[in-house]
Amino acid sequence: MLEMIARTVKPAFQTRQLLALALGAISLFGTSAIHADEPDAGEILKTARIANRNIQQSLKAQLRIKDRKDPFILSLDRGTLSYRFENPPQTFVVQLGENSAQLTEGHGKTITAKRFDEKLRSTDLTLEDISLRFLYWPDATVVGSELFRSQMCWKLELKPATTPSQYKRMEAWIQKDSGALLKAIGYGDTDKPAIQFRVISARKLKDDTWMLKQMSIERMENGKLKDSTPTYLEILSDAE
Repeated sequence: MLEMIARTVKPAFQTRQLLALALGAISLFGTSAIHADEPDAGEILKTARIANRNIQQSLKAQLRIKDRKDPFILSLDRGTLSYRFENPPQTFVVQLGENSAQLTEGHGKTITAKRFDEKLRSTDLTLEDISLRFLYWPDATVVGSELFRSQMCWKLELKPATTPSQYKRMEAWIQKDSGALLKAIGYGDTDKPAIQFRVISARKLKDDTWMLKQMSIERMENGKLKDSTPTYLEILSDAE
């Protein structure tokens, strides 16, 4: 069902930054690679966070389920990530710090744990997913290396410890050369896969960086994909 990432992406990962959003999951910009045989999981997670305070970028994007499209503006401004929807109007803002991420709605109303499992715009994404909180979970372990979409990745297991979450744990595939998050699986209370995020494709920009083109978000049941109508997060162009 899912197409492979274009072959031209692979050499670019090795020489340039990746401009990628993996939701939720999910980092907008790739950072520097970690060159170590067995790197610390905490160091890998740092490369997957949006922590570069000098980055400013606004993009036209959409959430799509089959033919239903919900456009929005996705912006990163020195560590602040915002999702601005138009119809109906709704804005979510993620403050990405060194040690934690905070999600607010509208004019600064904090999203608490009670709303973590709330669906975003009637899609498979939840408010917790777009907050990127799992990238800050304190219990992180490198469980090995795996190939995903022709890219070598560190595979990490992340647990929330005492941090409130709808997930018992997460598995994350982080590309070795760019630090970009390419895939993540969230496990529910029964310790079976509940949701899967996967980068499908990317496109090259004029400045030779790479930007996410399409990501799929799919719900799972008893460890198997059950989603006949997955959600797609698609980056369309630079915002004017």
